Amino acid sequence: MIATKTYLKIFIPALFIVLLALIIRVIQYEPQFPKFTPPEQRELTIPIYADDPIIGNKKAVHTIIVFEDISCANCIEQFNVFQELITAYPNEVKIIWKGLPINTFPNNTKEAHQYAYCTNKQDEFYPFIQYAFTNGTNLSTIVLDTIVEEIADIDEKKLKKCLETEQSVIDAYIAKNEEIAHILGIQTLPATFIKNKQVVASTLDEWKLVLNLR
Repeated sequence: MIATKTYLKIFIPALFIVLLALIIRVIQYEPQFPKFTPPEQRELTIPIYADDPIIGNKKAVHTIIVFEDISCANCIEQFNVFQELITAYPNEVKIIWKGLPINTFPNNTKEAHQYAYCTNKQDEFYPFIQYAFTNGTNLSTIVLDTIVEEIADIDEKKLKKCLETEQSVIDAYIAKNEEIAHILGIQTLPATFIKNKQVVASTLDEWKLVLNLR
């Protein structure tokens, strides 16, 4: 009996020490693969550049950002709808136009987009794009020059100088739009966005519904 009591006096304190050490190790334990916390997801903000053409009232409440190629058939149809929208709601809607020259046949449309950039420098983008979309299947240099001649307020000498001396600036601007389109995952044109979210609408009534216009 005495031996048993002595054993318990030794065993119980030892067991207490072991349990205390185990509790401390559990508290200090750091897992080898801590729980993964994904980074905060941020909404992509489509940048708007000073060189982006704006169609409509610059102070309009509703802003539509559109990526288009001048020779794209669907883009021409969408542009016609946008003209109806701007005419019906001149003080409520504006279009920010971002050019993506993707077509190479029958003409490489990159040159047409260069003309678009330089006409915008003279605030004459809108009449230019109207003519250009009308001739979307034939955008040769001769046709582009003829379009410029038809725009009464264009200074042709300034436009020619822009095309000749600002080539690298224009290419960099186009490249920025291409990079944005790549990040956004744009697969087809036109691609339209409102508040950084892509929307699909093809008629005036659909756009009125999207923008909540009456």
